Amino acid sequence: MKPSTLLVLSLSLLHCADAPSGEPPADETVPSEPTRAPTLTTEESAPSVADDEGGCGCPHAAAEAPRTLADDDRIALEADDAPAIGRRDAALSVVLFGDYRCPFTLRAFPLLRELLARRDDVRVVFRQLPLPMHPDAEDVARAALAAAAQGRFGAFQDLFADGRRQPPSTTELTGLLALSEAQLRDALYSPEVDASLARDRALATKLAVRASPTLFVGGRRLEGLPSPERLTATIEAALED
Repeated sequence: MKPSTLLVLSLSLLHCADAPSGEPPADETVPSEPTRAPTLTTEESAPSVADDEGGCGCPHAAAEAPRTLADDDRIALEADDAPAIGRRDAALSVVLFGDYRCPFTLRAFPLLRELLARRDDVRVVFRQLPLPMHPDAEDVARAALAAAAQGRFGAFQDLFADGRRQPPSTTELTGLLALSEAQLRDALYSPEVDASLARDRALATKLAVRASPTLFVGGRRLEGLPSPERLTATIEAALED
């Protein structure tokens, strides 16, 4: 087994993916957006992702067979510059590029949580990649990064532990991070959060990630949300490399 074998679960800036694969992808570029006030909601008004998983407005694709990733791209994925859960010295790093408003990202969270609960040789690194067809996804991504900056990323992820689909409210976030609303706004649009978002998007573009979720297991690319069995088998194969 090679040291620091890398498993990356990458969720694309282009579209969610877990249904028939013949549908065309969304626009392949993400337009830049001007800085704006956050649209995090109150408890009473928080919208949820549609119960119909196709209702998020983006096309989906079923899981595909693994394809090989170049070594230099694997190196780019190993950079330790994003929030993570698990042992730093784990044999296998799982890097997740995700959209908190995509139902298939949300379905991946409990899958990874269960994985971490039963294995200590896997570490999950979370990168933010809000999809352009989900208008408030960037706000939730910024909240995740702000939580990480406060040392509260694990607590932030716990909000989604039980299949939650609505974004956290402003009240929840101010309580979680012990910030006033004004301080929260500053944290969401800090230079550090801006830089993290830009870095994650650039990495996804470099890797030509076109569907969410996309997994990179060692040098293997696997597009589409996998079953627990497929994920376990892919991990075991990567550990044997």
